[in-house]
Amino acid sequence: APFACSSRRRTLSARVKMSSDWVKSFSDIAGYAKNAAQQASTMMAGSELERKLAEATSNEPWGASSTMLQEISRATFAYDDFKTVMLFVWRSAQNQGALWRVTYKTLNMLDYILRHGSERVIEDAKDHLREIKKLQKFEYVDPDGKDQGVNVREKARQLVEMLTSEEALNAERDKARATRNKYGGVSAAEMSGGGGGGGGGGGGG
Repeated sequence: APFACSSRRRTLSARVKMSSDWVKSFSDIAGYAKNAAQQASTMMAGSELERKLAEATSNEPWGASSTMLQEISRATFAYDDFKTVMLFVWRSAQNQGALWRVTYKTLNMLDYILRHGSERVIEDAKDHLREIKKLQKFEYVDPDGKDQGVNVREKARQLVEMLTSEEALNAERDKARATRNKYGGVSAAEMSGGGGGGGGGGGGG
């Protein structure tokens, strides 16, 4: 009888433990579900943005469309999207060797958003100036003996030049703004930020 009694006690305490474990597990799942629900819209927006970033800097032998670059540029006016864009830029810019195209297209995208994007892009790029300078020594000769690294080196040189001259950078941004105004491509974020200087056109490259 004592043995049966202690056995029942053990069974009962095991059931209580199982029950409390189940409650804890359920509450963890509920908490996770709640967090997932809260993040769902951001995640969807983020993954869509990340898809565009990956497409704009793919290893394919063609450049990103101006429409896609405009969408990425506009995204930099929203703080969370700005962080997504810039984290992607610095990660992609580290590609080496045969992935020279990804690095080159990433630098081209950075060039575009420096001219058209949020002012935060400029500050972030200046903080990463050392990384851009390193790319002025990028080396890659393809199997046919062609120096493909020259594309990355030249674009990195142009970016360093622009980022180290406030005057040149402001001139490029003014030119980009004038072109956008001319073709009606001003975003709501820029309008609210007072970016409405009109004036002559000018080809934004």
